Amino acid sequence: MIKEAEFAFKQAYAFCPYSPEALFRYINLLLSTARVDDALLLATTSQKLDPFNGQIENLIFELKGIRLRQGTGAGAIAPPPPDPAALQAQLAPLEQRFKTDSNNSQLGIQLASAYFQSQQNDKLIGVLEQILANPQPDPGACTFAANMYAQLGQITKVEQALQALLKANPNNPEGHYDLAAVQALQNKSPEAVNALRVALQQSAQRLTKDPKAANLYSNAVGDARFAALRAHPDFAKLLDSFKPK
Repeated sequence: MIKEAEFAFKQAYAFCPYSPEALFRYINLLLSTARVDDALLLATTSQKLDPFNGQIENLIFELKGIRLRQGTGAGAIAPPPPDPAALQAQLAPLEQRFKTDSNNSQLGIQLASAYFQSQQNDKLIGVLEQILANPQPDPGACTFAANMYAQLGQITKVEQALQALLKANPNNPEGHYDLAAVQALQNKSPEAVNALRVALQQSAQRLTKDPKAANLYSNAVGDARFAALRAHPDFAKLLDSFKPK
């Protein structure tokens, strides 16, 4: 019943395009029928509605990789497997430059990306730790680190990266929101509720200045990452306090 399922997902997405559950489940359906371009269009549309969402950024990156490997893009041809010697030759200059300038966040991002592509996860984690150890961390680099740790499945490290991001840029509602979600997944209920409270406060303040901005209250209502938190009385009270009148 693919047609019926797609119709239901379209309705869910139209009703709440900010919902990660609606987006990711719809895209999973599209991928199951090899409709990579449609999935990418859906993801890029969601990114316009929620431009600071690291999950959507990661999703677009993965979808572009799938399209390239399948050759579904215009004229795209899947690249041959990289030659280890050639790859190391490209990495060596980056490694040397970062060794002498470890506080250079952009260099760190480049090197970490290269390690990720070459599947050198131990070295990748080492670079991410150096990025977060920077006494003046760059918010973009912290977001990058959080995304990388998420792809590696290291949720405690994702939390640390988000905390570093908020230390560098405390007025970041999406950062507080993602921190709340990560803490909820670790059953850190009090911390998650506090982080979500800040996120919703900052989101509400932003909406008074820009009515077209993302409304994080709408996200929180249907976000599956808060499933374990819904029985917490403070969570229900918090959502009720920000419910549109």
